[in-house]
Amino acid sequence: MDLCGSELPVDGVAFDERHFPRSDGEYLAQLKKMAVDTGLAVEALVTTFEPAAEGALERLEASLQMAATLGAPLAVVHLGASQALGATLGQVVHALKDATGAAKRLNVTIALHNAPGTAAAGVADLKTLSKQTDSAWLRYAVDVAELPQEAMEPSELRRDTVAGYHASGNIDTFGADERNDLRAVLRFFEGFPGPLILAYDGEEEERTAVPRLVNWLRVMLAKDIATKATM
Repeated sequence: MDLCGSELPVDGVAFDERHFPRSDGEYLAQLKKMAVDTGLAVEALVTTFEPAAEGALERLEASLQMAATLGAPLAVVHLGASQALGATLGQVVHALKDATGAAKRLNVTIALHNAPGTAAAGVADLKTLSKQTDSAWLRYAVDVAELPQEAMEPSELRRDTVAGYHASGNIDTFGADERNDLRAVLRFFEGFPGPLILAYDGEEEERTAVPRLVNWLRVMLAKDIATKATM
């Protein structure tokens, strides 16, 4: 957070609960206060939900409570891999309905992250889960690098997209090893009012890797703006 608040050209922070050494109220209050002191908006809490696992709903509700304590309006939720879910679509929808009830009570919107091999892999999956859950508290955190080709038109997903998200493990190949043309993806997010969340999960020291990731994205944004300006 010190790096983000003092050196990087970013406006906010998304906390990933996997990195929390503990989750008591005192620790969460310290994080919230540090965000205020460093001038960072708390954008989201990132968590995982595996509907078929015992106690999964209780854990997700605890995560939503943590998000509320931190002042995060969003909980970016990764669904477990389909082969590990052991749950039917109906069970997933039932679990999400229960989860959105807790989300409404705590005033924290669930933003489903699309990822290959999960119950929210593509546009059709997101739409199905959204339609069957039927809750204003379930929205999307669209992956910047896994945006399905059929969703390149803003009308496909933009209405229910509340965040952009991507986790990169290799800064040197970021933008080259993903499936999509990132300029097209950035155009998808043109004028998007929500946060664009970047996470780093590689082996390189974060203090050197994260600034390069942020700088790469800013250069790409500048190139895209320059390209449109010369058309």
